[in-house]
Amino acid sequence: MSANLLKDSLIYGLASSVQKLIPIFFIPIITSYLGKEELKIFDIAFTYAYLFSWIIILGQDSAAAVYYFDKKKEMKEKILSYAFFIQICSLIIAFIFLNLYSVQLAEILFYHDNAIGKFWMLALWIIPGHVCLSYALNILQWQMKALAYLFICFFNTFCSIALVLLFLALKKSDLTALFSIYIITTSLTAFIALWLVRKNLLINIFPLQLKFLYKLIIFGLPFAFFSFFHQLIPSVDRFFLLKSEYTTQLPEYILSVKLGSCISLFTNAFAMAFSPYAFQLWNEDRAEKKISELFKVIFVFFFLAVPLLLIFKNVLVNIFADNTYILTASLLPFFFLGWVFDMFTYFSMLGIYKSQSGLRAFWILLLATVITCMLNIILIPYWGIFGAAAAFLASKMFIFFINLLFSKKIFNLNIYPGIFFPLLIATAGLCFLSTILNTYLYALLVVCFIIVLVSLLIKKGDVGIVFNVLSNRS
Repeated sequence: MSANLLKDSLIYGLASSVQKLIPIFFIPIITSYLGKEELKIFDIAFTYAYLFSWIIILGQDSAAAVYYFDKKKEMKEKILSYAFFIQICSLIIAFIFLNLYSVQLAEILFYHDNAIGKFWMLALWIIPGHVCLSYALNILQWQMKALAYLFICFFNTFCSIALVLLFLALKKSDLTALFSIYIITTSLTAFIALWLVRKNLLINIFPLQLKFLYKLIIFGLPFAFFSFFHQLIPSVDRFFLLKSEYTTQLPEYILSVKLGSCISLFTNAFAMAFSPYAFQLWNEDRAEKKISELFKVIFVFFFLAVPLLLIFKNVLVNIFADNTYILTASLLPFFFLGWVFDMFTYFSMLGIYKSQSGLRAFWILLLATVITCMLNIILIPYWGIFGAAAAFLASKMFIFFINLLFSKKIFNLNIYPGIFFPLLIATAGLCFLSTILNTYLYALLVVCFIIVLVSLLIKKGDVGIVFNVLSNRS
């Protein structure tokens, strides 16, 4: 793997992760200056606004990427322009539909919770900025304009922080103002990003080639549903919790979701570095062995990291909220471990990617969505918000293992079951103990566990694999 490829991948991954810190940055502001009800409204309104955006995009981010790298140089600008044109048309049609039926949709989604419905209608205005910003960032990444990509992500983050500080300075206590800040910063950043890629947009599209437009739409649709279901899996729990009338505990659950998703920031950065590396490597004779060894390093590290992070779970909750969020700390093990399995899925999906079967990936994700919904329906009435958290973890584990099963014949990833499963059981046990032991006793137990595990790895000679993998520059 070339040093430049790794460097650029890490730049894009870290920049994207910085941008995703914005919703997390809003949490202490809401918990400190507004309240639990406002946190619930903010999270659910934007979560379900973003869900619609993935349908509106119509998979044109993926379709444009495939054609952009596959076609001749003179076709590149036309492909980018046509994909953008499709998204703008889809955006206009969707907004007409959403404005006509927003009240009816709000009643279905939020079970007559008028406060969430009202703010969800406001949150919908983030969709145009989100759609345009996502596409502009994709173009910058495809064209390897790392500095411009980095600038846009950091501008969005710092602009949001600046406006929030202004919000605090003016001593506002209005949720509408925070919604407006989030929407304005996203829209402003999208405008600047579009300006940077303006030469690639709406150029040479007239007269329209309807056959080519149709081809792009048909090609992108499976990716649109894939993205939608991928976002639905970690979001559908709020729908069932609202339906089951767990509204009073929802803020504590939402805070645990947001804090748990911090691990996904590392997941995204890793994925953007790992994917090009894996795609470049997988046709080599020793690809399966090299990637399996890398997976071994990754799962050992993160199975150790989760119990270690849980030592500080109460500190983390107190940073973002207060002692009234007593259930949040107990929910964190589910989300930390769930996002770790989400990262593992990038390994187990390699066979699916290699088969180039987007339809197979879609059906796997659809099955996972159905199972997630069933688990929420079954578990929430008995365990409440803990049932929703368990459904989230189970769905992430299911996606990892089902992809591993379907990928086995195409790309045989060795998960080293003799190490993976005992370590998973030990980590799950420590996660449970984190909810019943005091912090000092639990910390002592985790340290002893790490010492014993490292000693066993040294004895078996597995530590040498770590240094071999990390020092590999091929």
